[in-house]
Amino acid sequence: MIQDLIDGVCTALADNFTGNEVYTERMKQGMEAPCFFVRCIDQEDGQEVQRYRMSYQFSIQYFPESEEETDAECHKVAERLFSCLEMIRADGAWIRGADMA
Repeated sequence: MIQDLIDGVCTALADNFTGNEVYTERMKQGMEAPCFFVRCIDQEDGQEVQRYRMSYQFSIQYFPESEEETDAECHKVAERLFSCLEMIRADGAWIRGADMA
């Protein structure tokens, strides 16, 4: 399931930020900015009434293209991320992003 979610996040990013690379593995060199780095940093599950609730926390890092005005570029991308990741398609279902900060 985690890989399906990572794939869904990567697809949403690629669809909404055309021209930006999306990486899921650490790159020691050769990373081309602007780009995103996506990884799952925590997972939690628990049983509720007749259902299981699973929660996954992701880190999505953005590396801007320019070395000047990086803050402005990062703020613009951050605003777009909320709408881009509110609903993602993973494993044939729509998954809602929650507690995004």
